[in-house]
Amino acid sequence: MDACQAEGLLSVCLHLIKYVGPVASMLNEGLRGSTYSFCEHVQSEVLLPNWPRYFWTFSLYLMHPASTVRQAASIIFKYIVAKASSNSGLLKLVLQALCANWSVNIRKDLMESRYSYQGRKMQQEMVKGNLLQRESFGRQFSLEEETQRSTSALHEIQEDDILDKHFCQAWEWREGRLLAYELIVKFLIINHIHYLFPSYALMPPRFDGSVSADSAATHSQKPALPQRPVLSKSFSHNSSSLCQGYTAQFQSLKRSESGQRKKLLEDKRSSTLMEGTFIKKQFSKHYSYFSDQSGLSHDQKGSVNAATSLLCKTRDMDAALKVNEEHIQEQEMLIPFPVELQSSEQRSTLPQDVMMLLHAAQSISRVLARQDESDIDWLQNVQLQALSTILRQMLLQTIKCLADGRWEVRRMAQQTLPLITECARWYDMAILTSLWNDYLHPEESLMSYGLALALASSVQHATRLIHLTEAPPMSWKDPDTYHGITLPIIAAVTGGLQKWCGVALSLLGRTAVDKLTVVTLEIIMTTQICFSDTLSESFQCEVAVLTKILHVFCHAHPQHPLSQQCSSEGNLREFESPIDGYLCSCLHVAECMESLASQVERYLLTELHQFIPPFLQICSVQGVCTLFQVLLHLVGHFSQDSHVATSLLDGCVIVGNKIAKWMQQFTSHDEKPLMHVVNAAVEEITALVTDQNTEMSTLKLLFDVFLSISDFVEAEKLTLMLSALSSRLKGMGTVNLDNNTYKSSEDMDTKILIYLSNNIAAIQADNGDSSDEDAEENHGENQAAESLSLSVSGGSGQMPWPAHVGTEEHEIYAERNNQDGSGSDWDWDDEQEDQASLYSVVSQFFQQLQESHKGGMYMLPFSARK
Repeated sequence: MDACQAEGLLSVCLHLIKYVGPVASMLNEGLRGSTYSFCEHVQSEVLLPNWPRYFWTFSLYLMHPASTVRQAASIIFKYIVAKASSNSGLLKLVLQALCANWSVNIRKDLMESRYSYQGRKMQQEMVKGNLLQRESFGRQFSLEEETQRSTSALHEIQEDDILDKHFCQAWEWREGRLLAYELIVKFLIINHIHYLFPSYALMPPRFDGSVSADSAATHSQKPALPQRPVLSKSFSHNSSSLCQGYTAQFQSLKRSESGQRKKLLEDKRSSTLMEGTFIKKQFSKHYSYFSDQSGLSHDQKGSVNAATSLLCKTRDMDAALKVNEEHIQEQEMLIPFPVELQSSEQRSTLPQDVMMLLHAAQSISRVLARQDESDIDWLQNVQLQALSTILRQMLLQTIKCLADGRWEVRRMAQQTLPLITECARWYDMAILTSLWNDYLHPEESLMSYGLALALASSVQHATRLIHLTEAPPMSWKDPDTYHGITLPIIAAVTGGLQKWCGVALSLLGRTAVDKLTVVTLEIIMTTQICFSDTLSESFQCEVAVLTKILHVFCHAHPQHPLSQQCSSEGNLREFESPIDGYLCSCLHVAECMESLASQVERYLLTELHQFIPPFLQICSVQGVCTLFQVLLHLVGHFSQDSHVATSLLDGCVIVGNKIAKWMQQFTSHDEKPLMHVVNAAVEEITALVTDQNTEMSTLKLLFDVFLSISDFVEAEKLTLMLSALSSRLKGMGTVNLDNNTYKSSEDMDTKILIYLSNNIAAIQADNGDSSDEDAEENHGENQAAESLSLSVSGGSGQMPWPAHVGTEEHEIYAERNNQDGSGSDWDWDDEQEDQASLYSVVSQFFQQLQESHKGGMYMLPFSARK
């Protein structure tokens, strides 16, 4: 079917599922002209009488070659679950059917090389798994009670299995299931948060299920760590700076004619996260997450379950059925299709989750006034797994897709993995802890990389939950209840950090620097910041992180004096980073102007910049002093990225304050052991101040860094700093601390001094009134006229004033320049504001610097003070 036709058909199906309900079954039965009385919004159970047909049809669309069709099909699966939010059996039926016959080879994932993708092998496995699934439909549902028409339709499907074999080999099969996983799991998270934290449920409609429950807190509640951005990445670990490069690289693969339709469908996918999710009614207390219902009567249990989330209902049902996930360490993980291939013996009693499906299907048959209920006999052969087993399999499948041969599948795996991890945390932390204990090994592998990603997001989640419990929002009516809700997650994460951080420390010691290195750095830094008391190797972790950052810097900037010093001393290890594979964090050198080490450094800082200031705050002064000039040097390289530059400068301020506080214990100047660090930092600050491209906000923070160590700056270095300021102000005027008058730094002769001191206005070329004249009169006596604050280059402020300023030649030149520039769109007011801001910042810096040196070790030179 054509993509446009498929999208249209799926849109109609979605509307029927959302609003009409039994009409879908009426169309399937060919009932025309019949009238039925049914409620406006009928739940998804209306699909159960013919569920095998519906599922297989939507499953085929879920692997359609057109991405817009796959997205539309994933929305349908999401609404099937959302419209039956009280039926935990249907949730398990849908998820188990989606992840069935998709095997995960644990041994291969533990040995997967970082230099290769496993797309071809995975495609072969998909052929086998998908064929088994499709054959199961043909064998299972060829019931004797089916009419000849239905039997012939099934035979056609069996024949299509052979013709459609190449679709099973396509990557669309895997991406389609990841699309469905993403939407269903997002719904489960939002639905769960609504019942556990009702004050967060009625947030603005763009609430993102990928963030944790605590991320929905009010703006007044700041987390202990900076918030991570919403996931928006290609196939890198958390939004990489290389995302744009990869996007441009694969831009040609997109269907140009379907771009608009794809955007509309993506907007529709995001909008479905809110529709039909939140109930307006608020509950006063929500004890369902951890309450013991063993002493309640049947009626009481029903009333409690009516006010719980779908995850809680499913967990309670699995607990009642005593369906627990066994400690499995099989090398080949495979979940069977929920309907058995062959009819088993007639069961006297069905499990509670299957009975829930059967009762729903029988109710729909009664609504449709159908006498023959043979079409629901397939429910007798349904075998549903525990949701913990299903979530575990989904998590392993997603990790497997991180090394897929197609970038589309890798991108979806990066988006889906944090969601499945969060859903597993809210459902049962044992799912994650067992995987971390069994498969998080110190050797690099695909499994270690995927589980490290899950661990990093879980540590951050626990950090935010601790912050909420320590400073609960005012909307929490019963904080003790919410403490009990978050306690299982916090206790499980903190209880195993000692072991898991030891593994991360071993992974960090590898020679290679790649995505796994960045993830392990994030785990160690977050643990050091928030859970340092749980680590017995805290100092080793600190040294490992600082050493790794210095190692990358030295290879990215080999000409830097610090890099040459480390190289001459033999302390610099060889640099290694993969240029291909799932751990690659850079483009090929031939495709990028930057070196391999520079790209890795940019990726590392883009991912971890927000952790640098709090991490440096808890480090020892002897450790952080080595990074002082490193951070300052990197500020200039990340000047275009304000977030990274600000984090680096905040870290510099912290390091400067640490060094100043530590050096105050020494009385003699010659005994101060970190003077070489201070001198090197001043040189870096000087270079940044001299650079005309350094923005004003960066300049302010640089002055703060300098002031923090100004008491220990040698006179020679102080003079160097003042020379840098003089160079920066060249052509714009310097600052007089006595009366804030702007003076020329190019020509200090008596004529210009007299001219500026009298503030002689420029000769007017036009005698008419203008707003410029009024603004010029309001400048005051202590400021040069606007016409004299601009250079002859048209006011750019980057060139010295001419020697004939104030003469008749200058008047003629100024008049000609005004005529030539009458049509210019340059905003001279902004230029004036920049100059005024620079004068103000430098003046304030000089004042603070002079106050800090009064009676101190050093005094400002006479020229600076005058």
